[in-house]
Amino acid sequence: MTLFLDLDGPILDVRERYYAVHQALVGSAASRLSLDAFWDLKRDQTPIRDLLTQCGMPAEAAGSYSLGWRDQIEAECWLELDRIFDGIDVLLRHWQASHRLILVTLRQRPDLVRNQLDRLKLTPRFETILTTTPMEGPGWESKAKLIRSHSGFRQGAWVVGDTEIDIRAGKLVGLKTVGVLTGIRNRRRLEAENPDVVMDRLADLSRLLDQDI
Repeated sequence: MTLFLDLDGPILDVRERYYAVHQALVGSAASRLSLDAFWDLKRDQTPIRDLLTQCGMPAEAAGSYSLGWRDQIEAECWLELDRIFDGIDVLLRHWQASHRLILVTLRQRPDLVRNQLDRLKLTPRFETILTTTPMEGPGWESKAKLIRSHSGFRQGAWVVGDTEIDIRAGKLVGLKTVGVLTGIRNRRRLEAENPDVVMDRLADLSRLLDQDI
């Protein structure tokens, strides 16, 4: 079986990075939202204007916040806050014995992905690492193009991720899709995309790897 695995969300816990960038952007207003409250709003795709008003900031600051977010979210100093979810490295090593593991991720700075994977000692877990910047247009089209570039997508592979981008990309290339709830979308948002399966965490996929979902 070939698994096209997203990085942020299913494998890496990015909550601390996202929250730290948010705090840096809103300054003294950051204390209005705890990490958990902020993460719940992000996972429900709360509009930035509404998120800012909950911090006591004017909705009109949404434009500058968005620009700052794009500039900072993949800065090396913040990427260092990402952590591997407990048990994931052991899980990936176990899967390597009988499955092809292909990492496929969109990053504004693809050059930093390899550095991060090397630092976290994850590079050896993947047969191939596919990454690019999102092209103009929907992000799922960029991810679908990456998946199509690998021969494994013709072999009944699965696409595993935590957002609508992953689910839509998998559907574009005709693959089964698995939504994982440890990332940036909550159950309601993921189920709205109609993936084949929604799972609480990546480890839950083990019980299905020998079945036809």
